[in-house]
Parts: sequence; structure tokens; C-alpha cells
Amino acid sequence: MIPRTMEELEEIRQQCMAMVKRRAALSAFAGALPLPGVDVGMDVAMMMKLLSEINRRFGLSAEQLAKLNPELRAKIVVLATSVGSRIVGKIIRKETVAFLLKKVGRRLAARQMTKIIPIVGSAASATLSFMAMRYIGRAHVNDCYHICRRLIEESNTPVDDDYGKI
Repeated sequence: MIPRTMEELEEIRQQCMAMVKRRAALSAFAGALPLPGVDVGMDVAMMMKLLSEINRRFGLSAEQLAKLNPELRAKIVVLATSVGSRIVGKIIRKETVAFLLKKVGRRLAARQMTKIIPIVGSAASATLSFMAMRYIGRAHVNDCYHICRRLIEESNTPVDDDYGKI
């Protein structure tokens, strides 16, 4: 359900930011494992779940948008495009996550290289993993937040999730 008030929106944003922090910590743990390649697979799986859950909490998942009236859905697509989001209202696939991870590719490549250095390498890999997951997660939370904020600000009437403006 799309948030109807700024208070609801802020609460969802805080919950999602906490979720991003937890997932980034898990990613750091996986990054500290001295097995090259394992962490990347875990990152992709965690990122797919994380981005899908963020979309769902903001009411912007593909399934939720499909239930909206065409006018409101079109407005959300335009807003998503204006903030540069490629994943709002989309089903999150491995290819989508791979595209996002390429954005932070240098960090990920450096993370794999650091694993060959005992102890210090694992710590560096964990740090880079945490930072990459947090960066992508926070950016998506902020995109969803801005879309919903614009919907709330532009609407003088509450938004009915099934039919648009009441």
C-alpha cells in the first residue's frame, strides 16, 4: 500500500534504512569469508530480496502497481523515471542486480583481490561488501521515498490503493 501521509512515509523509510543496514552487515560477514566468489553469489541473492522488500514496503512492487488504476500507475512510472530508478515497480531479477552491482564494480573487484591477503584482506573485503550493499540499498530507499513524497505532495486528497484519488 502506498503511504498516505508523510508520517507513514517517514516510518517506512526508517524501517527500510534499518533493513538495509542489517543486510549490509550480513554482506560484510559473507565478504569476510576467505572463499572467493561465495560472497558475490550471496550479495546477489540478498540484494534481490532487499530491493523487492523495499519496493513492497513503499507500495511500489510490480504486483502492487498492477492493482492501481492506469492513471496513478502511469504517474508513478513517470516519477520513477524522473528519479532515475530502473527498479521501482519491477520484478527484481539477477540481471537487474548484476547491473546495479556493476555500478559499484571497482569496489567489488577490489574486494575479490583483497581476499588473497590473510586477515587484512578479509577485513577489507568485508568493509567493501558492507559499503556496496549499503550504497545500493540506501539509494533505492531514497528513490522510493522521493516518489511517494511527490505523490503525497501532489495529491490534495488521499490515495486509494485500488482506484487512485478518492
